[in-house]
Amino acid sequence: MTLRSDGQDGGTKASNDAPVEEGTVQMGTVRRAQTYGVFVTLDGSGRSGLCHISQFADARIDDSLEAHVRVGERVRVKVLTVDAATGRISLGMKSSLFEDEGEALDGDSNGSAGAGTGKKNKDPLMVDGDDEPMEDDSDDDDSDDDDDDDKEEEGEERGIDDDSDDESDEDDEDEDEDEDGGDVLEGGDDVEMESEGDDTEEEDAEKMDDDDDSDSDSDSASIPAAADADVGFDWDVDAAKNAAFEPSGASDAANDVEKKVKSKREKARDKTDKEMELYRREQALRDAGDRAPETAKEFEKLIMSSPRSSYVWLRYMAFQMSVGAHDEAREVAERALKAIPAAEEDERMNVWVAYLNLENLHGKPTSREALLRLFDRATKVANPKKLHLTLAGIYERDGDADMAVQTLKTAVRRYSQSAKVWLAHIRAAILLGGAAAASDPENVRKSLDRATQALPKRKHVKVLVQTALLEIREGSVERGRTMFESILRNYPRRTDIWSTYIDQEIKQGDPARTRALLERATHLELNPKSMKFLFTRYLDFERGAPDGGGDVGRDRVEHVKARAMEYVSSKFG
Repeated sequence: MTLRSDGQDGGTKASNDAPVEEGTVQMGTVRRAQTYGVFVTLDGSGRSGLCHISQFADARIDDSLEAHVRVGERVRVKVLTVDAATGRISLGMKSSLFEDEGEALDGDSNGSAGAGTGKKNKDPLMVDGDDEPMEDDSDDDDSDDDDDDDKEEEGEERGIDDDSDDESDEDDEDEDEDEDGGDVLEGGDDVEMESEGDDTEEEDAEKMDDDDDSDSDSDSASIPAAADADVGFDWDVDAAKNAAFEPSGASDAANDVEKKVKSKREKARDKTDKEMELYRREQALRDAGDRAPETAKEFEKLIMSSPRSSYVWLRYMAFQMSVGAHDEAREVAERALKAIPAAEEDERMNVWVAYLNLENLHGKPTSREALLRLFDRATKVANPKKLHLTLAGIYERDGDADMAVQTLKTAVRRYSQSAKVWLAHIRAAILLGGAAAASDPENVRKSLDRATQALPKRKHVKVLVQTALLEIREGSVERGRTMFESILRNYPRRTDIWSTYIDQEIKQGDPARTRALLERATHLELNPKSMKFLFTRYLDFERGAPDGGGDVGRDRVEHVKARAMEYVSSKFG
């Protein structure tokens, strides 16, 4: 509110008691724009009302209202409510409020606005071009400037701090924030009487901010700053929200309630502390995520994040078994089979294998019955070949050789075209055939002959090489060497077989036998690429041979190089 003359007596104040009717549409001048609303001075009556941000536009406004309206701008408003007791006026500027009013203002709606001058005001925005509204606006502006000058002079005579001016107010606000930021605003009695209407409007703005959920965050943070901007007014309506401001004449209470605004350095320090606290929380959450679950509740959370991962389900089963909750582990397995879709065959197979091992250890009524029952159920929905191999492996680990051999015999009858099944059967003949089979190779040879007869020819070399490896690793080394020699006689140009044979001899730890094998390989008449591979293997072996070193080692390396040069010269001239 401002002190304005009524145009008749420069020493008297304009009356603010002019009636304002609810629902009327009037013209006014923007007096001040805040983040929570716009204060508008109504024409004629001189009374000021608040248009809250929620009534400013139909669409949500995320930026400052100062970007949409300027101080001194002429606006059309609708009177929403008038509190006769407190004099508070609530205004609206949304376009939806004027749908029933038409594009032009009714002349009678502003008829009461000319009480002070005895003449009806005319909307300068709605006049025709012949009426020259710009001249009228300039006159109004001049009169407003004169009124402002009169108010400044009157304020100086009364000893009032003239901080109500918008430009000086912004400068003083910046200085207050940089220095101590919390000067108590004091004014005379005239100022308090003058700003009584603004006090009630500010209180309404705060209450409307609390009720407006969509703008509550931005408005609640901006009300104190808005109070700082209107220096010279008493805004002490809600002591809880405006504790930094005290009414004039209460200097002792102001010293106790006054709240210092933080300096820029303190604000930067607080911001850094908040960022560090957020970083520590993120680190704690990450560490908690990396830490292995220790309770059933933590496993449940982990499963919710990865319900299709067999690894998570198997860890949960292992946890239940570690605490002796075998029934709960069985329930976890059933849940996993339901949660993992059928398309994830490998994931489901992992669960079936773990479930079979669980029944083999803690099945009811007996482990054997529970294992076979679950096996029959699994073969109907999962890969039966893998399940047969898994069951044979379970029997082998339990030391039940007869059941393991019997399971593999059943598998080779059903899946005779699988090299993997035949290799498992041959391995069982090597390991589980007993002492007689270890001394007599006939049992293994018969299994190998049956495999070569049943399998397609393209898989013969694979089965022969893998059988030779099984003999060297888990059976008789001499029988394995014999098998490799037999294979190389039939396939002398297979450098992959030569490489496998050389690797096994190196692992046996006999440098002389390995050197002789490499010497034989490098005398073959193979293509240059294969010979380069064999000479490279020979040179690497001599450089790292356990019996090398000294002059002997250097002589052997030079021998390999000479052999390679001899091959190149003989091949390419």
